[in-house]
Amino acid sequence: MADGEANVRVHGTLKERPADRFQRERPHLTPLTPWPYRPVAPMAEPGRARRTRTAPVPPVVNVEHRPLAAYARITGEVQ
Repeated sequence: MADGEANVRVHGTLKERPADRFQRERPHLTPLTPWPYRPVAPMAEPGRARRTRTAPVPPVVNVEHRPLAAYARITGEVQ
């Protein structure tokens, strides 16, 4: 249904059809890393809701590091 309605209408801000923009951006929509994304924000334990906003937050230990060249390749600045 979306392909017959919303994706073929001209977007008010972008002044182009989302379907056309998606086809142009498709080559750039590839994963940056071979491993799954790991969020850097601490997540609540399953089954436990946070009761207060002042609860201590554990330190972030694992942070994904990507070289700037990875982003340059995506934007097409470096081949």
